[in-house]
Amino acid sequence: MDFINQQQIWGVVLYFIGSGLLTLCSKWEVREAEEYRDLRHRYRDNIKKNPFTHSLRAKMMTAAGFLISLGGAGLFFMNIKFD
Repeated sequence: MDFINQQQIWGVVLYFIGSGLLTLCSKWEVREAEEYRDLRHRYRDNIKKNPFTHSLRAKMMTAAGFLISLGGAGLFFMNIKFD
């Protein structure tokens, strides 16, 4: 296995962890949007909730997933050796 080294393996692992985190975050955001479409949840406690506002948790998970994926791809491509 001379064509791939340990840093490249970690890069691939980080990339897939980040993409999995982005997929999980997307599923949660779709579920939250479906809940806000229901009028019982939208007008609960006499406060109109905007269905297009996302929670801080969703924003942080999206940013973390993007940065982990980007870091994994960068780690993979930085350790390519042309011999």
